[in-house]
Amino acid sequence: MALMGTVVMSVFALFVTGRGSAVSGRHMSEAVRIASDIATTVAARSLNDLEEQFALRDTPSAVTVVDGVQYPESVLRSTRQPAFPLAAVTRKVSEKLPGGQVDIVFTPVDPNITQVRVIVSWDEGSGRGFCSRQKITLKSAKIRG
Repeated sequence: MALMGTVVMSVFALFVTGRGSAVSGRHMSEAVRIASDIATTVAARSLNDLEEQFALRDTPSAVTVVDGVQYPESVLRSTRQPAFPLAAVTRKVSEKLPGGQVDIVFTPVDPNITQVRVIVSWDEGSGRGFCSRQKITLKSAKIRG
């Protein structure tokens, strides 16, 4: 009987662990989808349009820091800012990802090339007694022309 109890408890523990992995995978899939949508939106626009929409003509910060990573001479646009230009993204992130946020870092390489990083981050496991910050980053470049 003790052996049967041990087996039942082990199977139950596997279901609990599996549920956590399924939730984590769902959050990761959603974050990838959001980042891909933003990257597609950015890719479809010209550099001039992006400069206007995201107010990129601002002077870049000496150092922009996102989740502990430094990006020198960059401009940051984030869902934490009140005037984030992609309002639908802000809504989607808050609905789909716990503690979610999107940061877009624009780094001018030269006057005709700007590197674009889309960073989606969220809190994983907040309802299960632990919490870790997860993030994905997609990187691309925009060329004026």
